[in-house]
Amino acid sequence: MDGVIGIDKPKGITSFDVVARMRRATGERRIGHAGTLDPDAVGVLVLCLGSATRISSYLMEGRKRYSAVISFGRSTDTGDSSGSTVEEMPDMEVPSAAFAEALKWFRGRITQRTPMYSAVKVGGRKLYELARKGLEVERPDRTVEIYSLEGAPDGASGKIAYGTSAGIEVECSHGTYIRTLCEDIGKALGVPSHMSALRRTWSSGWAIGDCIPLDEAESMAAEGRSGEFMRSIEAALPEMRKITLDGAEASRVMNGSPTVVVCPEGTGEAMLLGPDGRALAIASIAGAGGGGSKVAKPRIVFRVPEVVSIHDGK
Repeated sequence: MDGVIGIDKPKGITSFDVVARMRRATGERRIGHAGTLDPDAVGVLVLCLGSATRISSYLMEGRKRYSAVISFGRSTDTGDSSGSTVEEMPDMEVPSAAFAEALKWFRGRITQRTPMYSAVKVGGRKLYELARKGLEVERPDRTVEIYSLEGAPDGASGKIAYGTSAGIEVECSHGTYIRTLCEDIGKALGVPSHMSALRRTWSSGWAIGDCIPLDEAESMAAEGRSGEFMRSIEAALPEMRKITLDGAEASRVMNGSPTVVVCPEGTGEAMLLGPDGRALAIASIAGAGGGGSKVAKPRIVFRVPEVVSIHDGK
């Protein structure tokens, strides 16, 4: 079973829980996700099955979109509602107009400090393991891109007070911590804050409307109907250049050997398709020959089963 599935992850379970449940439902052991969601977060979780696990790094690299809620007046050690209170400001009051001004500082390229409650390793240890022991260590900054950031405080009082919240819509690069963004927006307003809700609405080519609820995916998979909501490997990377091979070329590629292809578009990377249009490999395209011929050297070779049922939903 080779393909990519978009799951609408429910609240209260980890991304690995979703993977484990789909392994049981499909019988496919090779399943991984293309970008984790915290247990309290919901929304788009892209799963790669079978040979498609080899393209997970490509799917992780793209832009993400989120809807989040910032709650004002209290910060936590985790940056979200699950954590313990670090600071409270019961008497806080900020004009609502200041919120729109604060958002301007977070559009474009920004630097974020990696939160202690994250899976990033420092000195060979995951930061969240250290945080749970009450330890805090120096941790790396990362540069991320905020392509779009919009939002407004709830209510019509004209003031942001303790316990009030604001919704934001974010489009960002891979690796952006939305929890940290919510905290930093509060800091820009001079008040403590934390993220109280998060929904990923777009990731790796999957919009939330394209995704299937986990319970429904399990039921359909148990009935052998996974192909109805799965995308093929070639459909999961629509922007990657495709080169179709003949039978002899395909045989060489499946054995991991380079082959000469006609590719007038230039060098770089491309997906090699078999005569039936299905993905065989991702290859580096190099060299120059007459008539636009070049050498395709396979980097990733997919194991294609003899029989497959895939729905190439867009």
